[in-house]
Amino acid sequence: MELKKKKIIEIWNTLENLKGSEYNRKFSYGIVRNKKILRDEIESLQEAQVPSDEYISYEKQRITLCEKYADKDENGNAIQFKKQYIFSIIQPEFKEAMEKLVQENEKVLNDFRKKEKEFEDILEEEVDLSIYQMDLDVFPEEIDPGILESLEVFIKEE
Repeated sequence: MELKKKKIIEIWNTLENLKGSEYNRKFSYGIVRNKKILRDEIESLQEAQVPSDEYISYEKQRITLCEKYADKDENGNAIQFKKQYIFSIIQPEFKEAMEKLVQENEKVLNDFRKKEKEFEDILEEEVDLSIYQMDLDVFPEEIDPGILESLEVFIKEE
């Protein structure tokens, strides 16, 4: 079965979210078997996403600057909202330091953007996998429609 790599990630994430729940034996077997089929592709995709050491170093420096200049809570910790640092006022020192950091790491940032674009292209590629398919009646009766939609490729055509 031909699947886009981004669909493989969606399926994998759904399977990971099923952990810890109890299902009938046939459904559980199908989940385990399909995870084995998907694992190599997922591991390859995860490796392709690993940023360079230079980018990791840049990111650490950027975070250090953000934590230094961001608004602070009552304990002196930088305030974040949805993983974004909060700045009520952008201090000139922060702006200068960030501009310098970006300028010093221009090649690193360009390489990172290029790698991100390449990864987006990879996600659109199709791969042929021998998905283990099951009869619909093997799926739990009370399965969430979103889960069923994600795992639709596991359903045997009648």
